Amino acid sequence: MQLGETAVAVASGVVSAASVAPLLYAADRAVTEAAAAGAARGARAAPAAAQLAGAFASALRGLVKAPLSPALMMVVGVYSATYVTANVADCWRSSVTTKFAAVTAVNMSASVLKDAAYARMFGGMAASGPVPLASYALFALRDCLTVGAGFILPGAAAEAARSAGAGDGKAAKRGAQLAGPSAMQVRGPSHRQRS
Repeated sequence: MQLGETAVAVASGVVSAASVAPLLYAADRAVTEAAAAGAARGARAAPAAAQLAGAFASALRGLVKAPLSPALMMVVGVYSATYVTANVADCWRSSVTTKFAAVTAVNMSASVLKDAAYARMFGGMAASGPVPLASYALFALRDCLTVGAGFILPGAAAEAARSAGAGDGKAAKRGAQLAGPSAMQVRGPSHRQRS
């Protein structure tokens, strides 16, 4: 491993994160605002799709007003740390297990800090007691699935395509990189706040 290869891995991770951060910021903020609005209204809440659409529009307006806001920089930080860790693990030819553990630890730690800040900034939440352990377990499961889908599955898909004689595996890898993480971000009733 050369220093130059690691520097390119770090730079590409930061550039990749910065390029996707505005959309991810808007989505994260929209989910936080919609969840808070639903919790505040209780049973009289607007349909989730309408809440999310309104919150997404609000987030985009916030992004236009403050393109380098602390909230956006938090997203850049979370994804930079995650992508840089994955890229450096590849440069250092880490095992799949080591890469998975490192990327998951970095992503979960950074995401929890960002999510807590977003809840305070956009959720209108007052301190309402400790977060239940089951919530942490669900967040950990979601993050493990997302990291696996984004950083482990693409390599496995490429290898499977090559083994099956379906070319060099690049298309399978790209498809898994694009579809895998999104498929793992399905939000269900477990993410709703109770009033």
